[in-house]
Amino acid sequence: MGGSIAVTARRANGEVIRMCRWTNPLPFFIQDARWIDADETHLDEYLEQWNSMRADYEKNEPGNYEFNMTDVYAPYPFLAPHGYGLVVIDYQTHTLLTMQGYSSLIEVFPDTFRNVNPGPLPEDVSPLISMLAMSQEEQAQENARVMGLFKRKCLYVMPRGADNLDAATLVPDLETAQSLVSDKEAWWNYRFFIKPDPWKVRRFPETPDGADEFHDNLIDLGFQFTSQENDLWGEFRNQWEDA
Repeated sequence: MGGSIAVTARRANGEVIRMCRWTNPLPFFIQDARWIDADETHLDEYLEQWNSMRADYEKNEPGNYEFNMTDVYAPYPFLAPHGYGLVVIDYQTHTLLTMQGYSSLIEVFPDTFRNVNPGPLPEDVSPLISMLAMSQEEQAQENARVMGLFKRKCLYVMPRGADNLDAATLVPDLETAQSLVSDKEAWWNYRFFIKPDPWKVRRFPETPDGADEFHDNLIDLGFQFTSQENDLWGEFRNQWEDA
């Protein structure tokens, strides 16, 4: 299902972009060779919808927004947990920091490889594209995203139940991945991950101590908070203490 989540990105030049976004596109943004390569044009694409909603929110009155979800996301540009939590993407230090329960961000859903056709798309819209509600352009973009992971040699697999990513083995190509997930009864025997070197991934539990550690890590990285943001961190922390 998904929902709202706070996302902050810091560009290599130090610009900090605070957002509230829908959870669902976020793993696809991270599971992309362009993100691993710190290609900020990839970030620009992710920002397009946010920038449009913010402009809509600032220009128009409630009830007259151009986009249906403007009033859900645009009012909450804070460097603080919101909805599912918070993800911070720091291009200056190549650090991904996350405190949320929606996605591991680096684990790739096995069905990803069943949906890829690296060759030219047919003229007619296939049943698969219809099922996924993808246009042919969107399917082509998804094909390119997945094939980019193989090209960069950053996709790994390990048996489900194993917990040491260092023991995972490289998945060299689409054919290998598809062979592992071809049997519908066996495909859940494997877990696929990206190894996003040189990025470092820091995870924090959704607890008061986890929130404190996350907040302290951001300070150590040079992020600054407004008084309102510090209040929001306190509210988030308190909700876990009261749970």
